[in-house]
Amino acid sequence: MKFFENSSSFIDKKSWYYLAVAVIFIFAISIRTYLFMSNGSFEDDECRLILTLLGKNIGQVFLPLGEAQSAPPIFLIIAKLLAYLFGYKEYILKFIPFVCSIASLFVFYKITAQYFEKKVSVLLALLIFSLIRPFLAFSAIFKQYSSDVLICLLCLYYLPRLNIASLSLKRTVITAAAISLIPFISLPAVFFIGGWGILNFINNIKKREFYIRFVSIFIPFGLLMFVYYIINLHPSQVNLLEEFPGYWNDGFFDFSLRGFLQILTTNFKYNFYPNIINCFSLGLLLWGAGLCFFDNSSKNCFSKYILYTLGLILLASLLHLYPFVGRVALYFTPCLIILFIKPLDYYKFKSYTFVLALLCFVLGFYQYNYNYFKDITNSEFFYTHSAKNLMRILKEKFNPQNDIILSNTASASSYLFYSSSLHFKTDNVYLMISSNEYFDNIKKGQKIWIYMVKDFAASPIYPYVFEWLKDKQIFYYKKERDSYLIYLKN
Repeated sequence: MKFFENSSSFIDKKSWYYLAVAVIFIFAISIRTYLFMSNGSFEDDECRLILTLLGKNIGQVFLPLGEAQSAPPIFLIIAKLLAYLFGYKEYILKFIPFVCSIASLFVFYKITAQYFEKKVSVLLALLIFSLIRPFLAFSAIFKQYSSDVLICLLCLYYLPRLNIASLSLKRTVITAAAISLIPFISLPAVFFIGGWGILNFINNIKKREFYIRFVSIFIPFGLLMFVYYIINLHPSQVNLLEEFPGYWNDGFFDFSLRGFLQILTTNFKYNFYPNIINCFSLGLLLWGAGLCFFDNSSKNCFSKYILYTLGLILLASLLHLYPFVGRVALYFTPCLIILFIKPLDYYKFKSYTFVLALLCFVLGFYQYNYNYFKDITNSEFFYTHSAKNLMRILKEKFNPQNDIILSNTASASSYLFYSSSLHFKTDNVYLMISSNEYFDNIKKGQKIWIYMVKDFAASPIYPYVFEWLKDKQIFYYKKERDSYLIYLKN
Protein backbone atom coordinates (compact mmCIF):
# COMPACT_ATOMS: atom_id res chain seq x y z
CA MET A 1 0.00 0.00 0.00
CA LYS A 2 2.86 2.38 0.78
CA PHE A 3 4.17 2.03 -2.73
CA PHE A 4 0.84 3.11 -4.22
CA GLU A 5 0.47 5.95 -1.73
CA ASN A 6 3.92 7.28 -2.63
CA SER A 7 3.18 6.90 -6.33
CA SER A 8 -0.05 8.83 -5.91
CA SER A 9 1.77 11.57 -4.02
CA PHE A 10 4.44 11.73 -6.74
CA ILE A 11 1.81 12.00 -9.47
CA ASP A 12 0.08 14.78 -7.55
CA LYS A 13 3.29 16.78 -7.24
CA LYS A 14 4.07 16.28 -10.91
CA SER A 15 0.55 17.35 -11.85
CA TRP A 16 0.84 20.50 -9.75
CA TYR A 17 4.13 21.31 -11.44
CA TYR A 18 2.73 21.00 -14.97
CA LEU A 19 -0.36 22.94 -13.92
CA ALA A 20 1.89 25.76 -12.67
CA VAL A 21 3.86 25.69 -15.94
CA ALA A 22 0.61 25.85 -17.92
CA VAL A 23 -0.65 28.81 -15.84
CA ILE A 24 2.60 30.74 -16.43
CA PHE A 25 2.46 30.01 -20.17
CA ILE A 26 -1.18 31.10 -20.41
CA PHE A 27 -0.41 34.26 -18.47
CA ALA A 28 2.68 35.12 -20.56
CA ILE A 29 1.05 34.38 -23.92
CA SER A 30 -2.13 36.27 -22.96
CA ILE A 31 -0.22 39.44 -22.08
CA ARG A 32 1.86 39.26 -25.27
CA THR A 33 -1.27 38.70 -27.36
CA TYR A 34 -3.02 41.63 -25.65
CA LEU A 35 -0.05 43.93 -26.32
CA PHE A 36 0.17 42.75 -29.93
CA MET A 37 -3.51 43.52 -30.50
CA SER A 38 -3.37 46.83 -28.60
CA ASN A 39 -0.32 48.35 -30.27
CA GLY A 40 -1.88 49.36 -33.60
CA SER A 41 0.59 52.12 -34.40
CA PHE A 42 4.28 52.04 -35.28
CA GLU A 43 6.69 53.85 -32.97
CA ASP A 44 9.04 56.44 -34.48
CA ASP A 45 11.99 54.04 -34.50
CA GLU A 46 9.90 51.43 -36.30
CA CYS A 47 8.85 54.02 -38.89
CA ARG A 48 12.47 54.95 -39.42
CA LEU A 49 13.40 51.31 -40.07
CA ILE A 50 10.45 50.80 -42.43
CA LEU A 51 11.21 53.96 -44.42
CA THR A 52 14.78 52.74 -44.81
CA LEU A 53 13.56 49.29 -45.81
CA LEU A 54 11.16 50.70 -48.43
CA GLY A 55 14.06 51.99 -50.51
CA LYS A 56 16.05 48.73 -50.45
CA ASN A 57 15.85 45.63 -52.61
CA ILE A 58 16.67 42.16 -51.27
CA GLY A 59 20.38 42.45 -52.09
CA GLN A 60 20.77 45.90 -50.54
CA VAL A 61 19.73 44.73 -47.06
CA PHE A 62 23.23 43.22 -46.73
CA LEU A 63 24.66 46.75 -47.06
CA PRO A 64 24.45 49.57 -44.47
CA LEU A 65 20.88 50.79 -44.10
CA GLY A 66 21.75 54.38 -43.17
CA GLU A 67 19.51 56.66 -41.10
CA ALA A 68 21.17 55.31 -37.93
CA GLN A 69 19.41 51.97 -38.52
CA SER A 70 20.84 48.49 -38.38
CA ALA A 71 19.16 45.09 -38.49
CA PRO A 72 20.15 41.55 -39.53
CA PRO A 73 19.73 40.99 -43.30
CA ILE A 74 17.64 37.80 -43.02
CA PHE A 75 15.31 39.49 -40.51
CA LEU A 76 14.84 42.27 -43.08
CA ILE A 77 14.34 39.82 -45.96
CA ILE A 78 11.54 38.07 -44.04
CA ALA A 79 9.98 41.47 -43.30
CA LYS A 80 10.16 42.50 -46.97
CA LEU A 81 8.58 39.24 -48.11
CA LEU A 82 5.71 39.64 -45.64
CA ALA A 83 5.26 43.28 -46.67
CA TYR A 84 5.29 42.29 -50.34
CA LEU A 85 2.52 39.76 -49.73
CA PHE A 86 0.38 41.70 -47.26
CA GLY A 87 1.63 45.32 -47.25
CA TYR A 88 3.53 47.43 -44.71
CA LYS A 89 0.83 47.05 -42.07
CA GLU A 90 1.30 47.12 -38.32
CA TYR A 91 0.02 43.65 -37.50
CA ILE A 92 1.94 42.10 -40.39
CA LEU A 93 5.40 43.39 -39.45
CA LYS A 94 4.80 43.18 -35.70
CA PHE A 95 3.86 39.52 -36.17
CA ILE A 96 7.58 38.64 -36.52
CA PRO A 97 8.60 39.76 -33.00
CA PHE A 98 5.31 38.48 -31.58
CA VAL A 99 5.92 34.92 -32.83
CA CYS A 100 9.58 35.07 -31.74
CA SER A 101 8.53 36.18 -28.26
CA ILE A 102 6.09 33.27 -27.89
CA ALA A 103 8.63 30.76 -29.22
CA SER A 104 11.25 32.09 -26.78
CA LEU A 105 9.04 31.10 -23.84
CA PHE A 106 9.02 27.46 -24.93
CA VAL A 107 12.76 27.33 -25.70
CA PHE A 108 13.64 28.94 -22.36
CA TYR A 109 11.43 26.42 -20.57
CA LYS A 110 13.20 23.54 -22.35
CA ILE A 111 16.61 24.93 -21.34
CA THR A 112 15.75 25.44 -17.66
CA ALA A 113 13.90 22.11 -17.39
CA GLN A 114 17.05 20.30 -18.57
CA TYR A 115 19.56 22.39 -16.61
CA PHE A 116 17.94 22.90 -13.21
CA GLU A 117 17.52 20.04 -10.75
CA LYS A 118 14.56 21.48 -8.86
CA LYS A 119 11.17 22.06 -10.44
CA VAL A 120 10.69 25.19 -8.32
CA SER A 121 13.82 26.63 -9.97
CA VAL A 122 12.28 26.09 -13.40
CA LEU A 123 9.02 27.75 -12.30
CA LEU A 124 10.79 30.80 -10.82
CA ALA A 125 12.98 31.23 -13.90
CA LEU A 126 10.01 30.90 -16.25
CA LEU A 127 7.94 33.33 -14.18
CA ILE A 128 10.64 36.01 -14.27
CA PHE A 129 11.14 35.45 -18.00
CA SER A 130 7.42 35.98 -18.58
CA LEU A 131 7.37 39.19 -16.50
CA ILE A 132 10.35 41.11 -17.87
CA ARG A 133 9.19 44.44 -19.23
CA PRO A 134 11.48 44.67 -22.31
CA PHE A 135 10.53 41.13 -23.37
CA LEU A 136 6.88 42.16 -23.20
CA ALA A 137 7.38 45.51 -24.92
CA PHE A 138 9.45 44.18 -27.83
CA SER A 139 7.00 41.35 -28.44
CA ALA A 140 4.92 43.93 -30.34
CA ILE A 141 7.58 46.27 -31.74
CA PHE A 142 8.97 45.78 -35.23
CA LYS A 143 12.63 45.54 -34.27
CA GLN A 144 15.01 42.59 -34.14
CA TYR A 145 15.37 42.32 -30.36
CA SER A 146 12.77 39.57 -29.83
CA SER A 147 14.28 37.50 -32.65
CA ASP A 148 17.75 38.10 -31.10
CA VAL A 149 16.50 36.56 -27.86
CA LEU A 150 15.01 33.56 -29.69
CA ILE A 151 18.10 32.82 -31.82
CA CYS A 152 20.46 33.16 -28.85
CA LEU A 153 18.22 30.86 -26.79
CA LEU A 154 18.36 28.28 -29.60
CA CYS A 155 22.16 28.57 -29.53
CA LEU A 156 22.05 28.14 -25.75
CA TYR A 157 19.92 25.03 -26.15
CA TYR A 158 21.75 23.25 -28.97
CA LEU A 159 25.40 24.33 -29.02
CA PRO A 160 26.64 23.11 -25.59
CA ARG A 161 25.57 19.58 -26.55
CA LEU A 162 27.40 19.72 -29.88
CA ASN A 163 30.94 18.33 -29.53
CA ILE A 164 33.03 19.32 -32.54
CA ALA A 165 35.47 16.43 -32.02
CA SER A 166 32.72 13.85 -32.52
CA LEU A 167 31.21 15.36 -35.68
CA SER A 168 31.23 13.38 -38.91
CA LEU A 169 32.36 15.04 -42.15
CA LYS A 170 28.76 15.59 -43.24
CA ARG A 171 27.74 17.11 -39.88
CA THR A 172 30.87 19.29 -39.88
CA VAL A 173 29.88 20.80 -43.24
CA ILE A 174 26.27 21.32 -42.11
CA THR A 175 27.42 22.88 -38.83
CA ALA A 176 29.86 25.20 -40.64
CA ALA A 177 27.08 26.37 -42.97
CA ALA A 178 24.61 26.91 -40.11
CA ILE A 179 27.14 28.73 -37.93
CA SER A 180 28.04 31.06 -40.82
CA LEU A 181 24.36 31.81 -41.49
CA ILE A 182 23.23 32.53 -37.91
CA PRO A 183 24.81 36.03 -37.54
CA PHE A 184 22.77 37.20 -40.55
CA ILE A 185 19.65 36.33 -38.57
CA SER A 186 20.89 37.65 -35.22
CA LEU A 187 24.22 39.44 -34.81
CA PRO A 188 24.59 38.91 -31.01
CA ALA A 189 24.51 35.16 -31.64
CA VAL A 190 28.19 35.64 -32.60
CA PHE A 191 29.00 35.72 -28.87
CA PHE A 192 27.24 32.39 -28.27
CA ILE A 193 29.03 30.87 -31.26
CA GLY A 194 32.34 32.18 -29.90
CA GLY A 195 31.56 30.81 -26.42
CA TRP A 196 30.82 27.43 -27.99
CA GLY A 197 34.16 27.54 -29.82
CA ILE A 198 36.04 28.27 -26.58
CA LEU A 199 34.17 25.49 -24.76
CA ASN A 200 35.07 22.95 -27.45
CA PHE A 201 38.68 24.11 -27.68
CA ILE A 202 39.24 23.70 -23.93
CA ASN A 203 37.44 20.34 -23.76
CA ASN A 204 39.20 18.86 -26.83
CA ILE A 205 42.61 20.50 -26.70
CA LYS A 206 44.46 17.14 -26.66
CA LYS A 207 42.50 15.54 -29.52
CA ARG A 208 44.31 15.89 -32.84
CA GLU A 209 41.25 15.18 -35.03
CA PHE A 210 39.40 18.04 -33.31
CA TYR A 211 41.56 20.75 -34.90
CA ILE A 212 40.67 19.84 -38.49
CA ARG A 213 36.95 20.05 -37.73
CA PHE A 214 37.40 23.21 -35.65
CA VAL A 215 39.26 25.00 -38.44
CA SER A 216 36.74 23.75 -41.03
CA ILE A 217 33.94 25.39 -39.06
CA PHE A 218 35.52 28.59 -37.82
CA ILE A 219 37.66 29.73 -40.76
CA PRO A 220 34.64 30.14 -43.13
CA PHE A 221 32.73 31.71 -40.23
CA GLY A 222 35.58 34.13 -39.46
CA LEU A 223 36.11 35.14 -43.10
CA LEU A 224 32.41 35.73 -43.66
CA MET A 225 32.14 37.82 -40.48
CA PHE A 226 35.21 39.87 -41.52
CA VAL A 227 33.62 40.67 -44.90
CA TYR A 228 30.29 41.47 -43.22
CA TYR A 229 32.05 43.78 -40.79
CA ILE A 230 33.81 45.66 -43.60
CA ILE A 231 30.78 46.12 -45.87
CA ASN A 232 28.04 46.54 -43.25
CA LEU A 233 28.81 46.60 -39.53
CA HIS A 234 31.61 49.18 -39.48
CA PRO A 235 29.89 51.67 -41.84
CA SER A 236 26.66 51.26 -39.83
CA GLN A 237 28.54 52.02 -36.61
CA VAL A 238 30.09 55.14 -38.15
CA ASN A 239 26.66 56.28 -39.38
CA LEU A 240 25.12 55.80 -35.93
CA LEU A 241 27.87 57.85 -34.27
CA GLU A 242 27.38 60.62 -36.84
CA GLU A 243 23.61 60.73 -36.27
CA PHE A 244 23.68 60.22 -32.48
CA PRO A 245 27.16 60.89 -31.04
CA GLY A 246 27.79 58.96 -27.86
CA TYR A 247 24.44 57.15 -28.15
CA TRP A 248 25.71 53.80 -26.81
CA ASN A 249 28.54 55.16 -24.64
CA ASP A 250 26.93 53.81 -21.47
CA GLY A 251 27.19 50.34 -23.04
CA PHE A 252 31.00 50.43 -22.99
CA PHE A 253 33.09 50.22 -19.86
CA ASP A 254 36.71 50.48 -18.80
CA PHE A 255 38.41 47.48 -17.23
CA SER A 256 37.64 48.38 -13.64
CA LEU A 257 35.37 47.20 -10.85
CA ARG A 258 33.52 50.52 -10.94
CA GLY A 259 32.92 50.27 -14.69
CA PHE A 260 31.72 46.68 -14.36
CA LEU A 261 29.30 47.52 -11.53
CA GLN A 262 28.01 50.54 -13.44
CA ILE A 263 27.18 48.56 -16.57
CA LEU A 264 25.67 45.79 -14.43
CA THR A 265 23.48 48.33 -12.59
CA THR A 266 22.31 49.90 -15.86
CA ASN A 267 21.37 46.56 -17.38
CA PHE A 268 19.63 45.30 -14.25
CA LYS A 269 17.51 48.45 -14.04
CA TYR A 270 16.55 48.15 -17.71
CA ASN A 271 15.82 44.41 -17.73
CA PHE A 272 14.25 43.88 -14.32
CA TYR A 273 12.34 47.13 -13.85
CA PRO A 274 10.87 48.19 -11.42
CA ASN A 275 13.52 46.36 -9.38
CA ILE A 276 16.84 48.14 -9.02
CA ILE A 277 20.03 46.30 -8.22
CA ASN A 278 20.87 46.06 -4.52
CA CYS A 279 23.32 44.08 -2.42
CA PHE A 280 20.94 41.10 -2.42
CA SER A 281 20.44 40.80 -6.19
CA LEU A 282 24.11 41.62 -6.87
CA GLY A 283 25.22 39.03 -4.33
CA LEU A 284 22.85 36.45 -5.83
CA LEU A 285 24.17 37.09 -9.36
CA LEU A 286 27.84 36.82 -8.35
CA TRP A 287 26.99 33.76 -6.25
CA GLY A 288 25.36 32.11 -9.28
CA ALA A 289 28.32 32.99 -11.51
CA GLY A 290 30.70 31.53 -8.93
CA LEU A 291 28.74 28.28 -8.75
CA CYS A 292 28.85 28.04 -12.55
CA PHE A 293 32.61 28.65 -12.52
CA PHE A 294 33.28 25.88 -9.99
CA ASP A 295 30.59 23.54 -11.34
CA ASN A 296 31.95 19.97 -11.50
CA SER A 297 28.62 18.28 -12.14
CA SER A 298 27.56 16.56 -15.36
CA LYS A 299 26.13 19.91 -16.49
CA ASN A 300 29.35 21.87 -16.11
CA CYS A 301 29.63 22.31 -19.91
CA PHE A 302 26.45 24.39 -19.89
CA SER A 303 27.62 26.43 -16.90
CA LYS A 304 31.02 27.14 -18.45
CA TYR A 305 29.39 27.94 -21.79
CA ILE A 306 27.39 30.79 -20.21
CA LEU A 307 30.52 32.22 -18.58
CA TYR A 308 32.64 31.99 -21.76
CA THR A 309 29.88 33.76 -23.69
CA LEU A 310 29.63 36.47 -21.02
CA GLY A 311 33.41 36.92 -21.18
CA LEU A 312 33.25 37.58 -24.93
CA ILE A 313 30.37 40.03 -24.46
CA LEU A 314 32.30 41.99 -21.83
CA LEU A 315 35.43 41.94 -24.00
CA ALA A 316 33.47 43.37 -26.96
CA SER A 317 32.10 46.08 -24.68
CA LEU A 318 35.58 46.83 -23.33
CA LEU A 319 36.98 47.17 -26.87
CA HIS A 320 34.00 49.34 -27.95
CA LEU A 321 33.01 46.78 -30.58
CA TYR A 322 29.48 46.08 -29.35
CA PRO A 323 27.61 47.76 -26.47
CA PHE A 324 26.32 45.74 -23.57
CA VAL A 325 23.38 47.81 -22.40
CA GLY A 326 19.62 48.11 -22.71
CA ARG A 327 17.79 46.63 -25.65
CA VAL A 328 20.94 45.68 -27.58
CA ALA A 329 21.93 43.47 -24.62
CA LEU A 330 18.50 41.91 -24.23
CA TYR A 331 19.69 38.66 -25.84
CA PHE A 332 21.77 37.79 -22.74
CA THR A 333 18.98 38.43 -20.21
CA PRO A 334 17.86 34.74 -20.14
CA CYS A 335 21.39 33.82 -19.03
CA LEU A 336 21.22 36.42 -16.25
CA ILE A 337 17.98 34.81 -15.04
CA ILE A 338 19.71 31.42 -14.95
CA LEU A 339 22.59 32.88 -12.92
CA PHE A 340 20.14 34.44 -10.45
CA ILE A 341 18.30 31.12 -9.95
CA LYS A 342 21.44 28.94 -9.81
CA PRO A 343 22.04 29.30 -6.01
CA LEU A 344 18.42 28.33 -5.30
CA ASP A 345 18.81 25.23 -7.45
CA TYR A 346 22.23 24.22 -6.13
CA TYR A 347 21.50 23.81 -2.41
CA LYS A 348 19.14 21.40 -0.70
CA PHE A 349 15.81 22.57 0.68
CA LYS A 350 15.87 23.59 4.37
CA SER A 351 19.65 24.13 4.33
CA TYR A 352 20.88 27.50 5.62
CA THR A 353 22.47 28.31 2.28
CA PHE A 354 19.18 27.69 0.44
CA VAL A 355 17.29 29.92 2.89
CA LEU A 356 19.93 32.64 2.40
CA ALA A 357 19.66 32.35 -1.40
CA LEU A 358 15.86 32.49 -1.19
CA LEU A 359 16.06 35.58 1.02
CA CYS A 360 18.38 37.30 -1.50
CA PHE A 361 16.00 36.38 -4.31
CA VAL A 362 12.92 37.77 -2.54
CA LEU A 363 14.65 40.99 -1.47
CA GLY A 364 16.22 41.42 -4.91
CA PHE A 365 12.96 41.02 -6.89
CA TYR A 366 10.27 42.13 -4.44
CA GLN A 367 9.11 44.91 -6.78
CA TYR A 368 7.42 42.27 -8.96
CA ASN A 369 4.28 42.88 -6.93
CA TYR A 370 0.57 43.51 -7.47
CA ASN A 371 1.14 47.04 -8.80
CA TYR A 372 3.57 45.77 -11.40
CA PHE A 373 1.09 43.10 -12.50
CA LYS A 374 -1.51 45.86 -12.94
CA ASP A 375 0.95 47.93 -15.00
CA ILE A 376 1.87 45.19 -17.44
CA THR A 377 -1.78 44.50 -18.23
CA ASN A 378 -2.11 48.08 -19.51
CA SER A 379 -0.70 48.82 -22.97
CA GLU A 380 -0.14 52.49 -21.99
CA PHE A 381 2.62 51.23 -19.68
CA PHE A 382 4.66 50.10 -22.72
CA TYR A 383 3.72 52.27 -25.69
CA THR A 384 3.66 56.03 -25.32
CA HIS A 385 3.11 57.26 -28.89
CA SER A 386 0.06 57.45 -31.15
CA ALA A 387 1.24 58.51 -34.60
CA LYS A 388 -1.36 56.79 -36.77
CA ASN A 389 -4.61 58.03 -35.22
CA LEU A 390 -3.36 61.62 -34.97
CA MET A 391 -2.40 61.51 -38.65
CA ARG A 392 -5.89 60.29 -39.53
CA ILE A 393 -7.41 63.26 -37.69
CA LEU A 394 -4.96 65.66 -39.29
CA LYS A 395 -5.79 64.36 -42.78
CA GLU A 396 -9.52 64.80 -42.11
CA LYS A 397 -9.34 68.33 -40.68
CA PHE A 398 -6.44 69.92 -42.56
CA ASN A 399 -7.24 72.85 -44.88
CA PRO A 400 -4.46 73.17 -47.48
CA GLN A 401 -5.59 76.71 -48.41
CA ASN A 402 -5.12 78.24 -44.96
CA ASP A 403 -3.20 75.82 -42.74
CA ILE A 404 0.41 74.81 -42.27
CA ILE A 405 1.84 71.88 -40.29
CA LEU A 406 4.69 72.11 -37.81
CA SER A 407 6.41 68.93 -36.64
CA ASN A 408 9.55 68.19 -34.66
CA THR A 409 12.62 66.14 -35.63
CA ALA A 410 11.73 63.27 -33.29
CA SER A 411 8.36 62.88 -35.07
CA ALA A 412 9.69 63.20 -38.63
CA SER A 413 9.81 59.46 -39.39
CA SER A 414 6.29 58.94 -38.07
CA TYR A 415 5.01 61.86 -40.14
CA LEU A 416 6.70 60.65 -43.32
CA PHE A 417 5.50 57.07 -43.00
CA TYR A 418 1.91 57.70 -41.94
CA SER A 419 1.31 60.63 -44.29
CA SER A 420 2.40 58.30 -47.09
CA SER A 421 0.49 55.20 -45.95
CA LEU A 422 -2.70 57.23 -45.34
CA HIS A 423 -2.29 59.09 -48.66
CA PHE A 424 -2.08 62.54 -47.08
CA LYS A 425 0.09 64.94 -49.05
CA THR A 426 0.85 68.61 -48.56
CA ASP A 427 3.84 70.87 -49.10
CA ASN A 428 2.80 73.07 -46.20
CA VAL A 429 4.79 71.17 -43.58
CA TYR A 430 7.78 72.59 -41.71
CA LEU A 431 10.28 71.37 -39.14
CA MET A 432 10.28 73.04 -35.73
CA ILE A 433 13.54 74.03 -34.02
CA SER A 434 14.16 74.11 -30.27
CA SER A 435 14.59 77.86 -29.83
CA ASN A 436 12.40 80.76 -28.73
CA GLU A 437 13.55 82.80 -31.74
CA TYR A 438 12.05 80.23 -34.13
CA PHE A 439 8.57 80.54 -32.60
CA ASP A 440 8.82 84.35 -32.37
CA ASN A 441 9.37 84.53 -36.15
CA ILE A 442 6.20 82.60 -37.10
CA LYS A 443 3.81 84.77 -39.10
CA LYS A 444 1.07 86.42 -37.04
CA GLY A 445 -2.47 85.28 -37.87
CA GLN A 446 -1.24 82.01 -39.38
CA LYS A 447 -3.37 78.93 -38.66
CA ILE A 448 -1.14 76.06 -37.58
CA TRP A 449 -1.41 72.32 -36.94
CA ILE A 450 1.24 71.00 -34.57
CA TYR A 451 1.96 67.27 -35.00
CA MET A 452 4.21 65.94 -32.23
CA VAL A 453 4.44 62.19 -31.71
CA LYS A 454 7.48 62.08 -29.44
CA ASP A 455 10.35 64.20 -28.17
CA PHE A 456 14.08 63.70 -27.78
CA ALA A 457 15.20 63.59 -24.15
CA ALA A 458 18.60 65.07 -25.04
CA SER A 459 17.19 68.08 -26.93
CA PRO A 460 13.48 68.42 -26.05
CA ILE A 461 11.19 70.76 -27.96
CA TYR A 462 7.98 70.15 -25.99
CA PRO A 463 8.82 72.81 -23.33
CA TYR A 464 9.34 75.47 -26.04
CA VAL A 465 6.07 74.55 -27.76
CA PHE A 466 3.92 74.61 -24.62
CA GLU A 467 5.47 77.87 -23.44
CA TRP A 468 4.71 79.42 -26.83
CA LEU A 469 1.10 78.11 -26.75
CA LYS A 470 0.20 79.89 -23.51
CA ASP A 471 -1.26 83.02 -25.13
CA LYS A 472 -2.47 81.44 -28.38
CA GLN A 473 -6.01 80.83 -29.57
CA ILE A 474 -6.37 77.02 -29.66
CA PHE A 475 -9.18 75.54 -31.77
CA TYR A 476 -8.36 71.85 -31.35
CA TYR A 477 -6.29 69.96 -28.79
CA LYS A 478 -5.79 66.18 -28.84
CA LYS A 479 -3.45 64.22 -26.57
CA GLU A 480 -3.05 60.48 -27.00
CA ARG A 481 -0.46 58.86 -24.78
CA ASP A 482 2.50 61.27 -25.06
CA SER A 483 1.61 62.44 -28.57
CA TYR A 484 -0.11 65.73 -29.45
CA LEU A 485 -2.15 67.22 -32.28
CA ILE A 486 -2.94 70.90 -31.80
CA TYR A 487 -4.69 73.42 -34.06
CA LEU A 488 -4.21 77.09 -33.28
CA LYS A 489 -3.98 80.60 -34.62
CA ASN A 490 -0.75 82.47 -33.99
